Amino acid sequence: MALSPYSQKSQTLQQFLAQIIISILISSFYLVVSISRVNESIAKIDLVYMSLAVFIFSFTAISLGQLFVSISKDVKVVNGVNSAFTLIMAFSSGVFLPMKFLPQALINVSKFMPQYYFVKFLEEINFEKFLLFVASQVVFIVFYTLLGIFIKRYKLKEVA
Repeated sequence: MALSPYSQKSQTLQQFLAQIIISILISSFYLVVSISRVNESIAKIDLVYMSLAVFIFSFTAISLGQLFVSISKDVKVVNGVNSAFTLIMAFSSGVFLPMKFLPQALINVSKFMPQYYFVKFLEEINFEKFLLFVASQVVFIVFYTLLGIFIKRYKLKEVA
């Protein structure tokens, strides 16, 4: 029996919109601080591409978070899975250690993770790399979102 006057779909949509707003605010703050600290050697078009990439990547992070929430409602479980998965992705995609020091097998695995494309884009900022980055992030966003929806539906059928 549902105790809330709002449907599960409405609650999920409101939560998703709140996360987008918070993500935009945090990304904006990050960009303002970063741009204010960067010297004039970066071209304005590169700053535009970089700024858009940060916003797009934050949406990928939101969809990944939604996937983790669909796996478990227990906050400790979600936090643990999120921390472990994020660290694995960061180490394997060259965030903590340059890719040239990583084994080729690990680099191949990291191509299935969103950070890999973000790091590759930041290594050489141009329009072609930006389009590849956007396409890759759209694929990850759609995949994470659909997988989260399927998991939630499976859990709802399991309860019913």
